[in-house]
Order: sequence, then structure tokens, then C-alpha cells
Amino acid sequence: MFYPNKKDFRPTCKVNPAYFMWNTFPCSFKQATQCSEISVDWFAFVGNGSEFNFTLSGEADFPNSNPPTAEHNYGFCQEVQFNTTFYTSPVVLVSVHHLYNPQVSMKSLVSPKNNIISAWVEEVSLTSMRICVKDLSGTGSKHDPLSVSYVVIGGFPIIHGRVKLFRVPKWSDSSCKRVVFPPYRFYPNKEVQVQITLSHMNLNDSDTVHHAITFWTEKVNNQNFTVCAMQSGRNGNNFNPFATIDWMAYQGAPPEGMTGRIKMTKWWSGTNCADVTFRKDKFKDSPVVLVTSDHQRSGKEHDAALIWTEDVKKDSFKACLRELQNFDGKHQDIYVTWFAFAKLHKPLFTEHGSVYFPNTDPPTDEDNNAYCEFVHFTRSYNAIPSVQVSANHSTTASGNMAPVHNGISAWVEDVVEDKREI
Repeated sequence: MFYPNKKDFRPTCKVNPAYFMWNTFPCSFKQATQCSEISVDWFAFVGNGSEFNFTLSGEADFPNSNPPTAEHNYGFCQEVQFNTTFYTSPVVLVSVHHLYNPQVSMKSLVSPKNNIISAWVEEVSLTSMRICVKDLSGTGSKHDPLSVSYVVIGGFPIIHGRVKLFRVPKWSDSSCKRVVFPPYRFYPNKEVQVQITLSHMNLNDSDTVHHAITFWTEKVNNQNFTVCAMQSGRNGNNFNPFATIDWMAYQGAPPEGMTGRIKMTKWWSGTNCADVTFRKDKFKDSPVVLVTSDHQRSGKEHDAALIWTEDVKKDSFKACLRELQNFDGKHQDIYVTWFAFAKLHKPLFTEHGSVYFPNTDPPTDEDNNAYCEFVHFTRSYNAIPSVQVSANHSTTASGNMAPVHNGISAWVEDVVEDKREI
């Protein structure tokens, strides 16, 4: 992609200059103008441009085998569909390419010296864009094939952070804190969803496995949300800070993922599960699924529940909640926010994966009767990274417990620059 630099624009000719690029090869390209003393800014990359935070990138081919029509003002236009739906029209950059090499191909016969080529975007909607090209042949019958490279930027606002819960509650009480988003990060009047994970990384006590703590969100909007946590049992020891929460807030879904929110039915005791079905053929394999419970009623500690997923497959999964104490009252107005993906570009998640817990032996007192695994990152980080985890259980494996008889909690004990303990 390349563009004239207006700061250095000092044309020595009388006509408006035309800019175009042709003969693009893996190691070089040529650029030309009809005037001298013009600076051209250019930008080249390989792959899909994900490391530059481009949402989409690609190339549209224009064979231009038929004469242009008056309907298109004697240019050539084509519709390019996005593989996702944006909340607002994204930013689009385009650059046209022409190949001229008569020794290799007779398809392109118009010399750059006798041509002018222009490309632009005619329309941009939430699901597609219309790209047009025009050359010097105008209404003529012979036009060389062209290709237009494009990048699309926007469509998936996402921010993340970390918050410490310093208030140490009683076992039957919760500790909550409001998290305020930076300004102008989200579209107004569009739903914001939040994923959270709890850790004990700030206790400076990496040798201790702490008790399970339940956590959830409340009052989520496009300006802030509230995060809450409480002991999952009566025998836990409280520390200060009580918990550290890594959070991730977003709107919509990335092109290669799906997000959603499901309302759980009312229940009075035990475990409550709900089915979530993915869009047909969205995933070829079982995706990674993150889940967080979102309470619509604030200050209802008896609604605190363990959360996990059951039987994640390429087309569906179950979201399960279990109350902390039997017959703890009616639980209602609780949603499960979920985020599913099989692969994502690096600006969103630097790395992701799964950790297998066979749990074939009884848990030990040394690990506080929990199961823990060390996970080494694929790279070292300059700062402690944010981590999101969710537990997935399978009822299809032989001998596994049904969710109605189960309750699962997952958290991060400690995080350092090169590994974490789950």
C-alpha cells in the first residue's frame, strides 16, 4: 500500500499527477508518477497483517475481460463480502496493482507509460464493501487485469486490565469493586461483555495453594462494570489482597470467533446447566470456550455459583452453574457470558491452549485438596501477562460424573513472566 506524501508534494508539471504501482515481486516493486520531486509513502507486509491489528486483509482480482459499462461510469466494480459483521462501518485502505511483463504474459499489454490506474472504495457497509477501478482505456474494449489489495480496520473493540480486591470479607460476604473503562473505547448503545479470571499472584506466596474463590460480574455497561468475589467454602483463610482479577471487556466477536450471552433458568438447589449452540460450520474442531457469570441482581451473595463448561464440541457446549450451599434460595436473573474461538490473531491473545487434568489420584493436603498444574508460556514476557481460564468437563468419557453431581472451580494461583500455575 502506498500514498503520496502531501508535505513533500512539489510537482514540476502542470497537470494533476497520477500514481500507480506495477510489477510487484516478492523482493521489490516499482512505483511511477508523471511528475518529479514527489515523495511516496509505502507499506508492505506478508501474511494477513494481524500483527498490525488489521481486522481483515485480502486481495480482489479484476479480470476486466469485458468492456466497462455506463452503469459503472466506465469503470470496473465488485462487491467484497466481510467474514464478520461490524458494529459501524470500518476503515478501509486499498491499493491497485498492475502487472506488465510481455515476456512472461500476453494478458497485460498496456505499458505503464501509456496508462493511468485508480482504485477507490465506493461503498462500505457493516457486512461488505464495493471496490472500483478505472484505467486510461476508458470506454475501450481492451483492459488489462488488475488486482486490488485491501485492509479493513475496526469492528472488535477490546480492552483488558487487572484489579485487586483489597476488602477482606467474611465467608458469607463478598468483596466487590467497580472497574471504569478508559473513555471512547466502546460503541455507544451496544452491549459490552466481560470475561474475568481470579488469581492469587499478588500474595507473594507461590508455595501455597489457596482455597477456591467464586467470582462474577455485575452492572456491566459501556462505561464500567463491577467485579465481585467470595469464598467458595466456609473453611477458607482470607488474605490481603483477597483476590486479583484479570478482566477482558469487548463488543461483538472477532472474525474467527463467536461470543454470546445466555440467560440461565431459575433454580433452587444444586446444579443448573444450559445448552449453547454455535452457528453451523463455524468451527471445524472443538473451540476454546471462556465463560463468566453475570448477575443482574446486585448484592445477592446467595446467587454466587461455581461456573464451568461441559462437553465442548465443534457445534455446542453446556454452561453449568452450581450454588455454593445446598438449598441456598432461589437463584435468578443470572446470565452466562461466553467467548469461543479455535484460532485468533496475536493482537487479541498472544497465546492460548488447554491444560489436561487427569485427576486419577486423590488430591493431596499439600495442594489444599486441589489439583494444580504448571503451564509454561511459549515465550517470556517483559511484564506479567493477563490470563483468562475456564474449566471444561466431559461427561462422555467413561466413568465421569454427571454435572448434576458436580461442582468445578478454576483459578490461577500465580503468574510470572514465563509460566503460571492453574
